[in-house]
Amino acid sequence: MESISSKNGATPPRREGTPTPGKLWGFRVLLIAPWLPLLLPLVAFSVRLAEVREGAGEGQFETLVSYLQAKHLSWEVEGLTRGPAARRIYFLGASSLVLPNPTLTFPAIVQTLLDHPTSRIVCHNLARSGIDSYSIKSILSRALELHKPDLVVLYAGHNDYNIPYRTLLKPRYHLIRGTRAEQLLETLGADSWFFSRLKVGFGSGLGWFLESNLEPLLLKYLQRSGLLRIDDALFARCDAAILAAYVANLEAILGLTREAHLPLVVVVPVCNLETEPVGTPEHTTQPYFQGLAETDQAARLSLLRRARDGDRFGGDLRAKTPLLEHLRGLASTEGVVVFDLERALEKRGARFDYGEFYDAFHLLPQTHRLVAELLEPVLRELLASPRRATPPVPLP
Repeated sequence: MESISSKNGATPPRREGTPTPGKLWGFRVLLIAPWLPLLLPLVAFSVRLAEVREGAGEGQFETLVSYLQAKHLSWEVEGLTRGPAARRIYFLGASSLVLPNPTLTFPAIVQTLLDHPTSRIVCHNLARSGIDSYSIKSILSRALELHKPDLVVLYAGHNDYNIPYRTLLKPRYHLIRGTRAEQLLETLGADSWFFSRLKVGFGSGLGWFLESNLEPLLLKYLQRSGLLRIDDALFARCDAAILAAYVANLEAILGLTREAHLPLVVVVPVCNLETEPVGTPEHTTQPYFQGLAETDQAARLSLLRRARDGDRFGGDLRAKTPLLEHLRGLASTEGVVVFDLERALEKRGARFDYGEFYDAFHLLPQTHRLVAELLEPVLRELLASPRRATPPVPLP
């Protein structure tokens, strides 16, 4: 009878020990629960990827132009102290003149090389970490109000790309950084002591790791797999706008030095060409690895510079060839002395790699010393020339 009733659709009696439907759901939840911390970021990543694919580049150029045209913060000047000085030199720039330690940078070393008991020369390092040419213009304007030096030395260009890319352009393509996935990782304690030591001054060590390591890796993989396409032509337009803003700021800086009757020494900035760039494969990955494998030094540098110019998503972006060529073109400009540091180092056999740089563009102490030794004769000759700056204005 039992088998007949079962065939007729009646519910067979439950065998002893068989779990109830409620218990089965409980077992399933217990099995899935340990994987939820991984599944939730995966869902967030998938949603973010769909957003990036649909509209990351929309309004990108217009937003950048608005940013470049906006007024930035003004800066106060510190470190211009009273004291006897026959000559003064102002060094202007960003973190390349600050790290690894202000006492180990080439402005400080130039001070020791130029200094003489009978002819006191003071080198004022007015550089600040994390600033671009607009802020440098503001700092110089304020410094000239306080005291007029005999020379102004400018070393700038990297952050004019680095800041707008990090602030505006790269976040549009972030898949984890700045999303709920990052918030979840922070909640789970991923921003640990290890990550916090990766980038001093960046705020979040986890954030730096995501932006400089994981995000570029994901973008490379997604492009290679065909899941994401980067419009390099749009980024090329952005680079042109960045260069135009830099040129305008440089003209304003030159206007300030001309008005004060000061020679402006423009140093062509240098960088680590072996820092891997991240952009479209044809503009970065291919020439980069070709350059690493190249044995001819001239061909190697040419390929690595080409790869650097295509960098869009690397950790720290570096000054690109059009900006460097513009600086070289100032050699015939009245009141400007161009010191082509890149070519000077190249003649000395520099490889522009981690043997000379900490990272993308911060120099090692021995590189700072070499730069100081190359630059010092140029500054000494300018100080000895008949053309003098206007009389110094006493400090308040």
